[in-house]
Amino acid sequence: MQGVVGTEPRFPIKRGVRQGDVLSPSLFNTVLEDALRKWKRRLTNHGVSIVNDAEVPRLTNIRYADDLLIFGKSKAEAIEMLESLVTVLAEYGLSLNAAKTRILTTDAPPDVQTHCDTTCGSIQILHRTGTHKYLGRCLTGDLRDRGRSAVDHRISCAWGKFKSLQKTFVNKHVDIGLRLRLFDAVVAPTAIYSLSTVPTTEYLLDRLDVTQRKMLRSIVGWLHAAGDTWEQHGHRMKLRLARALERHPVAKWSDIVRERKRKILATKTTLPLLVTNTLDSNPKKCALLNGQAPYRCPGRPRTRWFENV
Repeated sequence: MQGVVGTEPRFPIKRGVRQGDVLSPSLFNTVLEDALRKWKRRLTNHGVSIVNDAEVPRLTNIRYADDLLIFGKSKAEAIEMLESLVTVLAEYGLSLNAAKTRILTTDAPPDVQTHCDTTCGSIQILHRTGTHKYLGRCLTGDLRDRGRSAVDHRISCAWGKFKSLQKTFVNKHVDIGLRLRLFDAVVAPTAIYSLSTVPTTEYLLDRLDVTQRKMLRSIVGWLHAAGDTWEQHGHRMKLRLARALERHPVAKWSDIVRERKRKILATKTTLPLLVTNTLDSNPKKCALLNGQAPYRCPGRPRTRWFENV
């Protein structure tokens, strides 16, 4: 490994920075960026086209620090890109951890769990029903199910955070306003993390609100009275919750997600070109460009009227 400052001659680097040094992440990002640029120059027809223009660069990867996601049109192409990346990383003294690497595919799952052998080791293949956690978000091979999978994962994480602080949330000796502030500061961000970029339906957003109301009722506490009907019991609970929310209003999770989605769409013109093209992309229009034949949408064709001439 060698270094250079300006036009000065190169000098050998014999020592690295200590663990936790402020220069460590900057140096790592610099080296990784140079390695990935060299890797992309070796690619030819790899990656996925996001617009119907052969001159526009293909989408080959997205990354955050050392978390890398590679896009390929087939398993063979993805493995070829992966092995090429391993070769380039080795030139910079970096290596890929095969134990933490997964291949996600939209294919139907087989009867047994499958792996594929590569130059960097055996890698597990996650099929349509499989999920994998990437940057705190749950990814699935079935693109039609990505919204439900993501919401289920965030609800599970929110319940886990709520359970870890449940003794504090239900402690009647702590002011209800402080407990609601704690809930809004800890549990709410856990529940809605990354959902602003997830395709959500009204049903999924309602599930978020239902989960939030269950937690809030548990914080406020149930008050049982002898001889009450279920309707009277529920009405009393709503009043208790309304009075508590007057002390510290808590926004509905679905409203927060909708507002964040609106802000993302409002800033669409200022986003990087690759992000804008991805938002506007149509997989059907890019099918031929990606080397795949376009297919007819499932379902009955639209009714067409013909005029006799």
